[in-house]
Order: sequence, then structure tokens, then C-alpha cells
Amino acid sequence: MNAAKTSEKPDRDLMNDPQTKRKVDRAQANRDELTERIAQAIHHDGTIEPLKGLHFNRASSPSECVHSVSIPAFCAIAQGSKEVLLGSDRYQYDPAHYLLAMVELPIFTLSGLKPLRFCGQSKLR
Repeated sequence: MNAAKTSEKPDRDLMNDPQTKRKVDRAQANRDELTERIAQAIHHDGTIEPLKGLHFNRASSPSECVHSVSIPAFCAIAQGSKEVLLGSDRYQYDPAHYLLAMVELPIFTLSGLKPLRFCGQSKLR
């Protein structure tokens, strides 16, 4: 049988692996740095556009559910999470997951499932 080989180490051993721990720590440090840099750009809840087409949104508490139309955009979150409903499909994004919208679609947005701090989005036009 020609099955692809996976790691020989059990998951438990991978979590104790110094190289894996360094990668996890580095990823967290990068997320922390992103959060700090966005905080320097936007001090209060709201939206700013520091560069044409680049928008930072900040919300320190969950917002109400909103019906809207998505625009083509790449959305990344530095802290917290957000959920978008498209028909019966749910898309949640957070610091480890981004949202890429390529076309305009009717959506229903649930913000701040966890404390939502900073969200950056860049329009793809």
C-alpha cells in the first residue's frame, strides 16, 4: 500500500518537541505584535482607513447581528472572532483563520463571539 506517511511521533510527543513549541510561541508572538501595531493605529472603537482600501475596525464588545452585502475583501482578525452566515453555511474567522470574499453576496454577520478587539480588512478592488 502506498499511503502517505504521517509523523512517526504521537501528538503528545509533538507538543513536547522543542522545535514545535518554538513555532507555536513564534506564531503567538507574531499575533501579539499585530495586535499591538493595530492598537497604535486605532485607539477607540470604530473604523479608520490608514491607507486607501485598507480598513481597521475595532470593537471592544459584541455587536448586534447585521444583514448586509459582502464586498470583495480579505479580512483578518488580531483578537476575538467573527461569524458570517451565507445561506445555511457558517464561516467563523479569528486570529488563526481569515475570511476571503471574492464576490458581493448577501450575508448575516455575528460579531464578537469572543471579545473582538481589532479587525483589518483590505478591499480587493
